[in-house]
Amino acid sequence: MNGEELTNGDVNQTISSREEKNEKQLNSSLDISEANMKHAGNFTCEAKNRYHTKRRHIQVSLTCK
Repeated sequence: MNGEELTNGDVNQTISSREEKNEKQLNSSLDISEANMKHAGNFTCEAKNRYHTKRRHIQVSLTCK
């Protein structure tokens, strides 16, 4: 997030990650509980193996009361 690596419990215990593996692939997800303005920013997901590194970028913006 915004150039910093996130781990479970980051941003006041509201960010968690999880992985699910089946016989063909590994799926990872990033969950944000109780999203608010502090969660807005630029997120990068990076996947790598011995052959390639792929990155996807997303900008998260929120509208809060």
